[in-house]
Amino acid sequence: APEDAGLAGEIKHHLQQFCTTHTLAETREEILTGKPYIEDALVYFRGEHFKRYLESKNVKHEGLAKIYQIIREVGARPKQFRINEDVPNLAVWTVPKYPDTTTTIPPRTVAEQGGM
Repeated sequence: APEDAGLAGEIKHHLQQFCTTHTLAETREEILTGKPYIEDALVYFRGEHFKRYLESKNVKHEGLAKIYQIIREVGARPKQFRINEDVPNLAVWTVPKYPDTTTTIPPRTVAEQGGM
């Protein structure tokens, strides 16, 4: 079976989507709103927010323990995260920042489209 088949493949795919195409936090404080935050080549996110993201995509999973087991396979690690002096350290997950995989596709000209 292909690498992305099954629950593990689906969760790994959605983790990459969550960390790259989901609205990203611009400040450390915004991690509290469910957005992943990038700093020093790491993506920081809360496990409960990723779980909610999976549920919004209708991914059937076997609970947080299974999700955490799977995301560890791609290098995710638990960490304490300091937002500011007013907020105590938060339990978060980090994963190495994914490489930029966006591709720009140039628009087709009329001649290429087989038009007039």
